[in-house]
Amino acid sequence: MTAADVASRAGCSTAAVSLYLNGKAEGRLTEAWRQRIAAAIDELGYVPNRAARHLSTGSSRTVVLFFPGARFSFFGDVVDEVTTALGDEWEVQLVDNRPADGAAPRAPLDRALALAPAAFIVVGASRDVLADLERTGVPTVVLDVDDLPGTFSTVPIDYVQALRGLADRMRDAGMLTVGYLAFEHGTASLVQRRPRVAAALAERGVRMLDDADDLGVPGPDRDAVAEAFVAQWPRWSELGVQAVVCGDERLAYGVLKGARELGLRIPEDLGLAAFDDLPPASLLQPSLSSIRLDGHELGAAAGRAVVEHLRTRRPSVQGMATTWVPRESTAR
Repeated sequence: MTAADVASRAGCSTAAVSLYLNGKAEGRLTEAWRQRIAAAIDELGYVPNRAARHLSTGSSRTVVLFFPGARFSFFGDVVDEVTTALGDEWEVQLVDNRPADGAAPRAPLDRALALAPAAFIVVGASRDVLADLERTGVPTVVLDVDDLPGTFSTVPIDYVQALRGLADRMRDAGMLTVGYLAFEHGTASLVQRRPRVAAALAERGVRMLDDADDLGVPGPDRDAVAEAFVAQWPRWSELGVQAVVCGDERLAYGVLKGARELGLRIPEDLGLAAFDDLPPASLLQPSLSSIRLDGHELGAAAGRAVVEHLRTRRPSVQGMATTWVPRESTAR
């Protein structure tokens, strides 16, 4: 369906339809003609080609949030604050940056570019995807990734004090050997977490196992994580592991399940901590110690960065901090 089809149904020129679609009908088209065009659009179910319209008018008001799926509430908080920062004149479109099974790796980015965005906000992307984004030339804000080209706006996250709090807690509780659990194919931001944790623990005399002894899992499915943890435990027990740090809180749910199957008491036999501090953390039994990433703060910082980048046409940096939240899972 095209604008020409709408013009034919309404009995007017394609130019008239273009004026109507681009918000330029006032003073140029009578109310009667506007109603006829609107009726034709409704009857035909016509949806304008957004990319073509923005290319011709240069008036894109769309910001694409490119992120790994809305499967938990954290990203809802981010979206709320980004939308507030941008205001009513902007539209935020959500695009899952994970390729569907069998799809080309670049397929999510192609879908995002079809929206003709004025800017991207990127969460949870790989380094390869970030390189593709840089080549598009679209103003881009990347959350929680270091060492990026200067063309990107960034929201760096300061983990230093929170990780020191975790390390102090582990040391004081006598949890002096730590295993690390993460996704097998982590995003750029998740990959950065491991060396940060290891460095903070080492400063306090706590040893994290070599990365060869890490436990990697394909996804956050609780039962699959529990099964992997149960299989890994004999090796970790042999190495003297007294606590586990999870690079994503959802992995900790599986560790809790696996520990119960093994008869391990948390925290008496095994300490447990994670990143994110999602709502379930305080409700678990035992409650989960976590490094809090506030989705509202992250979204607000992302919104400020994209507004500044679009206003000045120059990259912006908007940092935020994290908080260590000690709970029962690391208390002895």
